[in-house]
Amino acid sequence: MRVLLLSVAVFFLSIHAAFAGIFNTQTTRLENGLQVVLVENHRAPVVTQMLWYKVGGADEPKGQSGLTHFLEHLMFKGTRTVPSGEFSKRISSMGGQDNAFTTQDSTTYYQSIARRYLPVVMAMEADRMQNLNLSAQDIESERQVILQERKQRYDNNPTGRFWEQVNQRVFANHPYGVPVIGWESDVKSLTKEQIMAYYQQWYVPNNAVLIISGDITMDELLPLAQKYYGGIKANWALPVRHPELEPIARDTNETMVKDDSQVKQAIWSRVYPVPRLTQDVLIQSDALSVLADILGGSSTGILYQTLVVEKKLAAKASVSYDGISRAIGQLTISVIPLDGVALSDIDIAVDNMLSQLLQSGMDAKRISQSKESIITQADYARDSLDGPPSIIGNYLISGASLNILEDFSRRIAAVDKTAVDTVLKKLVESKADERFYPPVTAYLLPEDKKKEP
Repeated sequence: MRVLLLSVAVFFLSIHAAFAGIFNTQTTRLENGLQVVLVENHRAPVVTQMLWYKVGGADEPKGQSGLTHFLEHLMFKGTRTVPSGEFSKRISSMGGQDNAFTTQDSTTYYQSIARRYLPVVMAMEADRMQNLNLSAQDIESERQVILQERKQRYDNNPTGRFWEQVNQRVFANHPYGVPVIGWESDVKSLTKEQIMAYYQQWYVPNNAVLIISGDITMDELLPLAQKYYGGIKANWALPVRHPELEPIARDTNETMVKDDSQVKQAIWSRVYPVPRLTQDVLIQSDALSVLADILGGSSTGILYQTLVVEKKLAAKASVSYDGISRAIGQLTISVIPLDGVALSDIDIAVDNMLSQLLQSGMDAKRISQSKESIITQADYARDSLDGPPSIIGNYLISGASLNILEDFSRRIAAVDKTAVDTVLKKLVESKADERFYPPVTAYLLPEDKKKEP
């Protein structure tokens, strides 16, 4: 039987490439369009399965915000063969773990399980790809769960509300400005017909990526993938996804001030819209990764040393860069000021720090140390089961290739001082040049302690 299944698999499947790099991924595509990616890891007899759908909050019709996240919840409500609530119970009974998450660009379901149970888990995941069975009671009960989740994370949480509003300002006139969890009024009005239509449109094999990480070879995986997923019908008339980027409606820096009586700790943040990772801006994206690490990748970063150690203006200070997106990347500076420090002082300190760095240029030794740190982190990422499929899925969903991912360490090693100085200059000038847009600086203030600059 094994030989027969393998022959069938080889007939329908063709391995496109095996890449040498961070994860040494192997990939193929079934006849129905499902991409299959494998990262072998034979340290223990366990595997992680992640199924990524290329649909997220940014793909929702107007007035139906939160639909993708709602459907993510409802996918656990069962099919005719796996009753409501049974999916996770069965995974747990096998000693495994499972969960799901939704972003602006994707919806992902994953399970970590002993290798011998992978066929069972694949059968269950394939079943709910095509046989979701929802009752009115399922929908209404989960609607209340989501509305309560929204209250806890945003409506009754001043920090959550703050970041929701920052996101709206950063992504003005763009689907990313709408929260993934949805607006309360939209979530309340979503219907079963809308949910099922969305499910039938997007939850199809040619709109999905199956990533397996763990103790299995491609020769063993292909027959399983074909057996459980290969017979699912594709939808070759997929809806057109939203454009990558609509114009950001500003040409100058913006400041957003939010007072809240529930806030006990002020927050200072600045978000720079910057280029996302694509083939034509690899040098810029890699240089931004290095720059973000130099500025605030750890307590040795320039931002932390300047604001926390030297000037004693802040309790915390960090910088992050996320360029894995279908729209645009973000470089974010976040500061928790010490009590009594005016946020205008943080403004001045950050601006002076960036101006001085721009004038003097980045230190070559710092660049070298940062590159070594980033490459080491990339090497460590392979050690876990969940890490590789999470990273790989994000890359593929955003439109980046496995080649770009696997080549990451080599490209980081090649980043030089000129590249880092160039992106720093573009960041500081922020003239919408090559998608380096003017930033949004945001303040969250305790209402009874006016620290407004």
